[in-house]
This record gives sequence, structure tokens and C-alpha cells, in this order.
Amino acid sequence: MDNLRPILQRQSGEVMINFMYDPINRFLGFQNASNEESLDRCFGTQDWRSIREAPDRESALVNLYIEQVRATGGFPYVTSSRILKPLHARAYFHLIYATRNPKGMEEFRNVERKVVTTQDSIRAIARRQHREQRSRQPEFEFPPENLSNVFLEERSQQLSKAEAKIIELLRKGPLRFETLQPLILQLRLVWNSDLNRILLQLCKIEQLRIDGLGPRERVPKPGCTVRLLLS
Repeated sequence: MDNLRPILQRQSGEVMINFMYDPINRFLGFQNASNEESLDRCFGTQDWRSIREAPDRESALVNLYIEQVRATGGFPYVTSSRILKPLHARAYFHLIYATRNPKGMEEFRNVERKVVTTQDSIRAIARRQHREQRSRQPEFEFPPENLSNVFLEERSQQLSKAEAKIIELLRKGPLRFETLQPLILQLRLVWNSDLNRILLQLCKIEQLRIDGLGPRERVPKPGCTVRLLLS
């Protein structure tokens, strides 16, 4: 983190870091001085040590690294995208993205949306080829119709977090859409279309109101104000 500091503190530009979760997680439990000092330098803090016994080490480690990048560089927006192992439903690494421009969050999520589909297809091919090598029997190849259960389950969890985060933020007061949007898009696998859909659903059940929409407009846009109607 000390080596990254001069880059992170540049006021122009944005950064993307390959956070190699799999090897970091593998060495997390090695309690020897050189290994612990190496991880101290990686994270820029000793707080990672308390994560050794965490029930969800992956989320805890990634979130800690994200917050260290945020604090070190003074970034208002930092997020990640999860890359899975080809043959297993486990993370290989995370791409950590940090920007000072809220537009960067929307663009990063647009790319993630395309990459998720591609990654799912590549993993399906890799698993099929692995099965064929073990059985020595070719399989029929059918194009996948939807995302795998791994991504669908994670997406469902993240969308629930997004709705809860919207309510949490609006409890503090109304927000302009352009302020709310990048804060919600920091959640992995939550895309702009998801944000719009959640806002419209909450409007439909009268939990919030969007001010500033034209007579025929249904999708919130910059300049609109989103306010909570719940007590």
C-alpha cells in the first residue's frame, strides 16, 4: 500500500488493482513473522489479522482492501468485480476499481454486465471440457440460456443490499439522483437498470418519491430528487 500511495493520491485519473484473493486467502493463516509483515504491507494495516476467523473471509478481506484504497487515495468511489475460478464456484481474484468521477461507476458496471455473461460462458466450457477429459466421452454442447445459479444467487443478494442501502441513505434526507447513483453502484453486480427498477418499485408501493420527472418520464435522471416517504 505504501508503494501504491503516490499513484492513488494523484488527483487525475482512476485506478484498477488486481487483488489476488486466492493466494492471499491461502497464506492468511500462516502465522510466521515474514508472512504477516508481507500482508501488513499489502493491506497497509494489521487489521487483516482479525479476519482470520471471520465467517465470510472473502467479503471481509475485499472490503478491508477497498477501504484502505479509499482512505489512502481519498477516493469517494471504490468498488470491485469478482472473477471466479474456471472449475470452481470460488473467487480467483477481484478487480478493485477506484475513481473520483461518479460517471466512472456507471461505466465500470456497464462493462461488468457484459463481462459476467462472457465469464459464465467460458466457465461452462471449461467445466464441460474437464468432464470430457475425465470421462473420455464427448458431451452435447448447448448454449446457456441464462446466467448460472452462482451468479444469479449472488445477484439476488446484492440487489437486496442495494434496496436496503437506498433506504438507509434516504433516511438521512433526500438525495439528488446523481448523488445516489454512484453510491449504490459501488455494490458488486448492481447495474444502473437495477437501480432504476428498484427506485420505481419503491415508488409504486409509496415508500419513496422522485421529484423532477417530466409528465411522460418514468426513469430517474440527473436533476431528479429522491426522497423517502417512510417515517
